[in-house]
Amino acid sequence: MMLKTFWILMSVFATGDAFAATISLKCKNARREYLVEFNDATRQVFAKAEGSNTNYPVSEIKEISGGYLIKGTIPNGPDYELSTVRPKSIRFFISPGNVQTDQ
Repeated sequence: MMLKTFWILMSVFATGDAFAATISLKCKNARREYLVEFNDATRQVFAKAEGSNTNYPVSEIKEISGGYLIKGTIPNGPDYELSTVRPKSIRFFISPGNVQTDQ
């Protein structure tokens, strides 16, 4: 009964224009491993690494099959695109033709 209630409540929250959710993704690049979190309530992407926490503003959220595609621009940095669909990844558009993908 409890599980059924949970899914009904999630369905109610998901049918509105927006609902609060946190999506986490553990990423790795050539330098280190870090955690990326998207918080729908604040519309922020947080990158957390040892000794460094960075907030990335969100400019666009698209619902795609099985998840979200979240886009934004890092202040004084490149555009990024966070995909919550497998394979989950975050891509940084450093310059034309230069894209870094961390999974």
